Amino acid sequence: MTSQGLDSTTASPDDVRLALARAVASRKLPDESIAVVAKRLSATKLPIRGIDICTHGICVDYVFHDDRWAQAIKDIVGMKGTGIHSITVFPWGIPVPDIFRVRVEASFDGLANVGAIADR
Repeated sequence: MTSQGLDSTTASPDDVRLALARAVASRKLPDESIAVVAKRLSATKLPIRGIDICTHGICVDYVFHDDRWAQAIKDIVGMKGTGIHSITVFPWGIPVPDIFRVRVEASFDGLANVGAIADR
């Protein structure tokens, strides 16, 4: 599966909604549910790089160019209507060690049965 990328550092609700809709296009989900989750994700004002379907729901990739990722994890964990299944922090390279990719695998209220496990 390819991640639905976002180019801006803080994506607008419409950008997040479009990326989320593309990621779950093969599912039959109401547009209202996608809109609610997109609004919730964009409200964090975090730099979303990509959205994809994961084992337990939706994976959201964030990219940070400084140490804000540690505070961002607290904000992500505190999001209402979200069940966090895993958080992975990966430093991107030795030459630029201050760039971090944070991947959050989560399930969201309104997007039930999205994920590879739900496909079984």
